[in-house]
Amino acid sequence: MNETSSTDCEQDRADKLRTLAEGLAGTVRLLRVMAEARRTVDLDGLESRVGLLCAQALDLSPVQGTGMVPSLAAVLAEIDELAKTLACDQEPRPASLV
Repeated sequence: MNETSSTDCEQDRADKLRTLAEGLAGTVRLLRVMAEARRTVDLDGLESRVGLLCAQALDLSPVQGTGMVPSLAAVLAEIDELAKTLACDQEPRPASLV
């Protein structure tokens, strides 16, 4: 394999990983919306999907990995917002709303 095809392969992996990250961010966003609507959310598998995303990002070259930072940051931001929503749902409600 020559250097050009290796670079193309690396770029393809990074593009696929960015697509995976965007899909995961969208999934987490949907979970947050459902939680805000007081719907039951299923978090099974979320941790393993995030772990797989991070592991694959670590396998990229430094240049490609650096390019993944915005996509990974978007996933993290969505997870943080979901965590806040779920934490708020655990707070006691005023007696008038119970």
